[in-house]
Amino acid sequence: MGVKVAITGGSGFLAAHLIKRLRADANVDEIRTIDRKPFRQLGTIDDCPPSSVGFPPLIHFQCDLLDVAKLEKALDGVDVLFHLARKAFEYLFFADQKALNDRYSRDNLEATHSLLNTIFKCSVSRLVHVGETRTKAELAGREKCGKILTNGQPFHALFLRPTFVYGEGEKRLPMALKKVAERHGEINEIAGPSNGMLQYIYAGNLASIMAESMQLLLSDRAENLSGTYFYCMDDTVCTKFGEFCGPFVHALSHRMGPPIVNQWATLFKLFIEQQIRSLCGWEVTPGGDFSAIALRFLFNYAIGFSDRTMALNLKHRSKRGGRSEWTKRTADWIRREMGEAEEAKEVREEQRQQKKMETEEEEIVRRLG
Repeated sequence: MGVKVAITGGSGFLAAHLIKRLRADANVDEIRTIDRKPFRQLGTIDDCPPSSVGFPPLIHFQCDLLDVAKLEKALDGVDVLFHLARKAFEYLFFADQKALNDRYSRDNLEATHSLLNTIFKCSVSRLVHVGETRTKAELAGREKCGKILTNGQPFHALFLRPTFVYGEGEKRLPMALKKVAERHGEINEIAGPSNGMLQYIYAGNLASIMAESMQLLLSDRAENLSGTYFYCMDDTVCTKFGEFCGPFVHALSHRMGPPIVNQWATLFKLFIEQQIRSLCGWEVTPGGDFSAIALRFLFNYAIGFSDRTMALNLKHRSKRGGRSEWTKRTADWIRREMGEAEEAKEVREEQRQQKKMETEEEEIVRRLG
């Protein structure tokens, strides 16, 4: 008998990569997606329709994780749950920061507590939690490991902490880059050899890690590994964010500008400006600005983690030198899905200019005639 799996955040881009990976697994009998939004399949990632012959059926449950009654139906009979609890990072400045913080608390902490309670009630014995570094939601899940479910079985879970995730279907970063470039004409990184040094992981590789984590939880190693957390990345070597995001900026028909030399003056000015805008409730239209936190995280910080725990417990190894291929795939997707509007605008502008020139020529001929 095969495995029935469920995925929270099932309409997101990371879920799309995971679904593609799971539908190729002969041991998976059924895939359920759970999300407040209607199910959205990214055809460029998984071309198989939900009811494809030869693939496990795909069933969507449109519900909130705080809606216990609907959540119980979605989890009934599930063997393994993938909880995609990673916070969607807010790159752009918003005047109402309190609303963002309240929404995060609700969607992450409250929703995870509701999910854990329902997991124990429905006896879902295995959980793969994909989150962030030491969030309260992750800690709540780790405290549950080894405890007994309603059906008398122990609960086991693994906790993945991916670094910067990118890939086809991820719109938040390119949308932010596009808005900032529209407002300022270009994207500027902060000068300095160690500024903006981050680690990255392609969503398809993270999906493989999630699938292997499921297999570990279904093996006789589950009890020993339950409660373990590990960082997930393609390479421990850090890369400057400006170098990483350059292909995406170009795919949006924008450009990278010269580095900012006086970083502290820039950050201080941005901080003061955004504090004033927060107090006054002013938003920026059109375009946008990176928030002070996002600007420092992306272009100022140097952040790195060890992959030792992942390497010791998983067979997955990202292809050496593969990031150029994964970046190209992502850039091509951005160009196709988000850059077409800009290209169409350029074509219309060229046509308008051409028509204007023809009109002017006709006017000159008329006057001379």
